[in-house]
Amino acid sequence: MPLVCEVKLSKTDGVVVTITNADGKITQTISADGTTLKLEVAGESETSTFVQTAESIAITCKTFTLDAETVTVTSTKDTKHTSSQKFTVESTQDMALKTSTNLKIEAGAAAEAKAPQVTVKADATLTLESGATAKLDGGGMCEIKGGLVKLN
Repeated sequence: MPLVCEVKLSKTDGVVVTITNADGKITQTISADGTTLKLEVAGESETSTFVQTAESIAITCKTFTLDAETVTVTSTKDTKHTSSQKFTVESTQDMALKTSTNLKIEAGAAAEAKAPQVTVKADATLTLESGATAKLDGGGMCEIKGGLVKLN
């Protein structure tokens, strides 16, 4: 597998290093122009890029894998994760979701919480509401308890 390596140096455009693998039909390019560092790997049908400036890093690729013993992500501004398909978060041990202010969970079709034991606790007021039908089923026993219980 012979590789073709090319280095271009320019006082105005910076440096471009190109490595071409004709047998593997892959071209690797490293470029630095004084403001932007760009790494690109182009195959027959897919291209991945890494672009870094003084303020940002952008990675574009078909599959992105991060494998580490510990991962910490910190943001001083808004953080957003978006998927055009299914989004899954899994843990083999305990998992916590915590906010210092409000938490909103919204689904376009259905929402489900399932576990051998589920506890919902409100320190002041708990409101459960349905726009159409509400059903409470204890299976074996259903207990409703309060200082004053009102059934309408």
